Amino acid sequence: MATAAVADQGTTAADRSSVKDALLYANDVNIISIDWSDTAGLLDYILLRLRLDQVAISLARFIDFLHNTTELQLDDLHLIGHSLGAHLAGLSGKRVTSGRVGAILGLDPAGPLFSSNEPRTRLASTDAQYVEVIHTNGGTLGMYQPIGTADFYPNGGKHQPGCLPWIFGNMGGEPVNKTKSGLFVLTTNSRFPYARG
Repeated sequence: MATAAVADQGTTAADRSSVKDALLYANDVNIISIDWSDTAGLLDYILLRLRLDQVAISLARFIDFLHNTTELQLDDLHLIGHSLGAHLAGLSGKRVTSGRVGAILGLDPAGPLFSSNEPRTRLASTDAQYVEVIHTNGGTLGMYQPIGTADFYPNGGKHQPGCLPWIFGNMGGEPVNKTKSGLFVLTTNSRFPYARG
């Protein structure tokens, strides 16, 4: 399942479709995308933050339903979320009652209105068997503190080459190595292709 970017007004249906296509090209998976772009503008951030628990409860119930009525194995379930969506994935993982979600990939988890000292209210390393977090705009719109099983900080995790100071870029993907944990730092290019070989 992938939760759409919520604090980025520039994310379009075509962007989400590209992510879906890339995941399907690389993996034989089913994808459920939560599109809350109608209400996910920057002006609605506070309201969305207040409603995040309600959405997480609904998503957790849906995951439990799929697990109990289909052949969905929670070990194989990966939740991917960006910004508020990263915290939605974590809060949902906390509330699944039929077992533990296999993995969560948090892409630049939102910083405003979240505290690293309150793991019960945000994405945390205990929300799935493995929680990978990629920090690309830490200290501005994203969290900078390590909150996952493994936390990655491309270019130091605060500012990405080729991006405006408060605009973010993300890296990461599947499959994840669940045996690794710690802090990881890497450098990216300032122009396409951003990933270095």
